[in-house]
Amino acid sequence: FIAATGVYPPQVKVYELSELSMKFERHMDCETVQFEILSDDYSKMVFLQSDRTVEFHAKFGTYYKTRIPKVGRDMLYDPINCDLVLVGSSNEAYRLNLEQGRFLKPLSLLADAANCAERSHVHGLYSIGTEAGTVECWDPREKNRIGVTDVGDALAKTSGINWDPSTSDVEVTSLKYHPDGLHLAAGTSNGFTLLYDLRSSRPIMVKDQQYGQPIVDIKFHQTAEGSYLLAADKTILKIWDHTKASEGLFASIEPPADINEINIFPHSGLMVMATEQPRLHIYF
Repeated sequence: FIAATGVYPPQVKVYELSELSMKFERHMDCETVQFEILSDDYSKMVFLQSDRTVEFHAKFGTYYKTRIPKVGRDMLYDPINCDLVLVGSSNEAYRLNLEQGRFLKPLSLLADAANCAERSHVHGLYSIGTEAGTVECWDPREKNRIGVTDVGDALAKTSGINWDPSTSDVEVTSLKYHPDGLHLAAGTSNGFTLLYDLRSSRPIMVKDQQYGQPIVDIKFHQTAEGSYLLAADKTILKIWDHTKASEGLFASIEPPADINEINIFPHSGLMVMATEQPRLHIYF
């Protein structure tokens, strides 16, 4: 299945690939900021909406709605403890436990607000990208912050890049863990992508989109030929072989409309790109 959300009017559509057709569509009250699929199929989904509403859907449609105190920007779901972690324009990451059906004590961030959140499926750590240009890592077992990496400071110390630290502040706008759980990619508001080894506070690779726009999405793609890092801003998607940091750009794709998100079918090379157009763009 492929699930996609859009606006004008706000709605979600689910497509069944085995039938090459649309399974259903549902309309909503306001725009979806982010959504997660909670089950193996389309039967359980949760939508974070622009009016602070968190909307849960079952097979038959809308199941339950609740609200969070501040506007949300991203969320992650932890299937181990059934926590839904929501971050946004607040210095707290809200935790909604779906097993107990109640909010738990939030995670208190060092920054005033957060832009993105990511969880590793290997070791289960939460990483939260903030407006202050830092990445905060949390251990869900202890509910404690275990480390903070200053991405803006690392970028300022990187030589050979086209950016003056005195001109603007850096925010972390996108995060993605490598499938091995040891590498974390962070995208910034000024168009840079930094690849970290969790055992070091210094990036092992820094790449520039050269458009100065915020990174909207990051993905990893593994093939028999290598392991690739894909980073997209609104204008262009660029692909690098992150195992060969010294090498140049591997490939780039510039769609006819602004990019919102990219998704790759594992081990296939098939990529679906959601843009500011009614149709999804398919690349292989």
